[in-house]
Amino acid sequence: MIKHKIRVSVFGLVVTVILFFSGSAVTQSQSLVLDPTPPQTITDLKLTGIYPNGQAGLNWRAPYENSDDPTSGPAASYDLRYNLKTPLTDSTWSRAAQVTDEPLPRAPGTVEIYILPNLTPGETYYVAIRSQDAAGNLSALSNNLLVTIPEPLIVEPIVSLV
Repeated sequence: MIKHKIRVSVFGLVVTVILFFSGSAVTQSQSLVLDPTPPQTITDLKLTGIYPNGQAGLNWRAPYENSDDPTSGPAASYDLRYNLKTPLTDSTWSRAAQVTDEPLPRAPGTVEIYILPNLTPGETYYVAIRSQDAAGNLSALSNNLLVTIPEPLIVEPIVSLV
């Protein structure tokens, strides 16, 4: 059996085709097609609660794996980040603090819930999220949330002068 590997570029998409020959006939073929389509952008990142212990409750709807195909199933992972006092953009994304324990994406349309920990009381943060598919494509940046963690309430004792 003879094996030939052919690389073809179609509209910038590289496809590798492997053909197996026995004599002059193709007996088997395999192909690898790269996925150029990113997951659906998360557009509904919401704040569900702010807690004085340095936590913020978040939720969003799980996106489709392929932004062009609502039957494509869930994305592969999330990338949730936050920045102190500076909005998240494509140019600031790589410098933002990255969360390490995001939930795995569930079925598209399912509400995802996450508690963002370790925020400093009295500080203001911008929070955003991206989804990633199995091919490594990242969605566009979600909406930014502005989150201010309140200072703990300090209650002074009442001293009676009676």
